[in-house]
Amino acid sequence: NRRPADGAGYQRRSSEVFKAQRICRAPGRVARLQVLRSTGNRTVRGRGDCVAVPWLLSNWDVSGRMGPSKMPDTSVRSTLHLAVFLVLVAGTLVAAYRAYAQGKQVFQEEFHKQLSDLTALKIGQILAWQAERKGDAQVAIDSAVMMPELETALGSAPEAQAHVLRWMEGIRQSYRYSSVQLLDPAGNVRLATGPPLADPEFLKARARETAAAGKLLFQYYPRGAGVLQSHFLACAPLRSRSGALIGSLILNVDPWLYPFPDVLKWPSAARSGKLFLGRRENGNLHAMGAGAGRSGREPDEMVISPSEHASPFVRAAKVQNGNVDGPDPSGRRLVGVVRRLPQSQTGFMVALMDEDEAYQPL
Repeated sequence: NRRPADGAGYQRRSSEVFKAQRICRAPGRVARLQVLRSTGNRTVRGRGDCVAVPWLLSNWDVSGRMGPSKMPDTSVRSTLHLAVFLVLVAGTLVAAYRAYAQGKQVFQEEFHKQLSDLTALKIGQILAWQAERKGDAQVAIDSAVMMPELETALGSAPEAQAHVLRWMEGIRQSYRYSSVQLLDPAGNVRLATGPPLADPEFLKARARETAAAGKLLFQYYPRGAGVLQSHFLACAPLRSRSGALIGSLILNVDPWLYPFPDVLKWPSAARSGKLFLGRRENGNLHAMGAGAGRSGREPDEMVISPSEHASPFVRAAKVQNGNVDGPDPSGRRLVGVVRRLPQSQTGFMVALMDEDEAYQPL
């Protein structure tokens, strides 16, 4: 269909069909070119060169060269294959790194969760032990009403004093107390069993503090002024049936006999895993851990200045609850978690382990 030059619409003419067939069977053979031209009812058949071929090729917009199509150069194909290979390798490396990074993050989060669960378990053991000690003191308060010998023993009755001493020794032996003292209303020690952990003036001050508050006193006292050895002290006010104050019973417990050696022991065979109890005191930080080579009966206590920013205990005092990863003053990197002790404004527990041991599976 041809569009006339005058643009007067389409005019259908006799169709012209050209069919070209190129056959190259073997190198050196002459190509046979068959051209058919149909115009109306006439057909012209020719062989060899044909003057219609250039017109046909020009109208079909193909090359007049009838040779075989060229293949891409070998160097081009090699470059293309190399580019595809490098893209695949880069994609594989990126996917592998992302998978490793995600796995590492999951592992680290899981390890920190295990440390947090460990500190929560150990703190729970300490709180349970403290509740038991408070229960012992409460039993002593209730027993004072049913033991008239207590008020008599504060006087000069030897038989009553012997009876009360046996009762105090039974408490000390049964519940692992280091010493027990019975004080009169003025705070003077009248009866005692076991080695003292504080001087009499310190005990007198605690008895007066308990009498003024009118309730049980239970507190940890570090070694210092008036305190011969760090220990927990429970002071129970004793009253008669009439409600009058007849004295005080002081129960002294050395936590390094029980339960700290067990509580601060790492639950598995770890080379660098350690648990510490920390507290703020007199502007410094005190950290206590189970002593190495001393059966855990003496604390491995350190005093840290708040200016030592590289110390994990300084980071723990600031964080209170959370992760305290980072280097120690020697440059060794640590993985750690801190958890604050309930009902304490200054106490916390820290679990620490060397980073190379903690992340060794990675």
